[in-house]
Amino acid sequence: MLKRALHLILATVMGATLGLAAWPQEAQAAEPTVYTQPGDHFVNGRYWRTSCEKYSSTVVRCRTEIFATKVIKHGNNYYNHNGWVFNNMTYLPSDEAQWAGNPLAYNVQWSATDGRKWRTECNTAATGKGGCRSYVLISHVVSTGGTFKRQSDWVFNNMVKFTTSTLPAVKTIPARSAPVANMPVEKPFVPPKPKPAPPAVDPSFRADSRCYTGRVLCISKNQRKMAYMINGKIQDTVTVRFGSELTPTRNGNWTLFRKSRDHVSSLYGSAMPFAMFFSGGQAVHYSADFAARGYNGSSHGCVNVRDYNALKAMYESIRIGDRVVVYN
Repeated sequence: MLKRALHLILATVMGATLGLAAWPQEAQAAEPTVYTQPGDHFVNGRYWRTSCEKYSSTVVRCRTEIFATKVIKHGNNYYNHNGWVFNNMTYLPSDEAQWAGNPLAYNVQWSATDGRKWRTECNTAATGKGGCRSYVLISHVVSTGGTFKRQSDWVFNNMVKFTTSTLPAVKTIPARSAPVANMPVEKPFVPPKPKPAPPAVDPSFRADSRCYTGRVLCISKNQRKMAYMINGKIQDTVTVRFGSELTPTRNGNWTLFRKSRDHVSSLYGSAMPFAMFFSGGQAVHYSADFAARGYNGSSHGCVNVRDYNALKAMYESIRIGDRVVVYN
């Protein structure tokens, strides 16, 4: 007697239903051994693998997978991933009389105990004479143009072949196929690294009106802050300090005329990393003294920055000819 239980094999990874990457219409062009012989196969430029087992004492069933791109769920997101995907279940030729009452072997629609809807068609243009195909209605996630969406589809699941005068019954598991070189191995899924968060923007920064056009280092003495702005949009802000009363930082609307990554002051011998000169010898630059002592010290007229990494990012983005606006 045949087993009455229906066997739905829809691959799932991390709880997500996978998109079936190859369909029976494509498979018809492949050699029959892809679906009827256990082992590895390379047909029509695709890698396949098949395993077979006894479905009953007189019926052999083979399960075929194809190496393809599938959709998986990781956390709350969906991704494309290359791996093995269920393609087809094939019941090898057997006497049709043995299938009496089995919904895999006659024209019928039904609902399984898990609530899934199924339908079977036999002796149609799709199945050919002496065969049946079963489809299941599933809700799955598909990838279209780089976006993922959930949709419901009738998906081909299995075929049943009946014996004919020229197609004898297959009652034993066929011999395995010869090994195929370079069979792909599905690698564990590694989610892409998240994009770095954009630099924090200080909404409280009050920019001078001259800072709202073009690329500008907008430097406020009263706020003790410097903002890098592009067309009025703040890219990042840093805290700064200025010259003393004896060597004040000059206010004005300046043009950046020189950059020197590892600059050393010719007057004071002090390091001025990421120096960006805007007025004579006055420049915006990183200050280790500012980082260590804060506002207990002052510069000789330059604009000191204590956030090394933030200033480095600004330095690499800013160009000669950009403006520098210094105001109270």
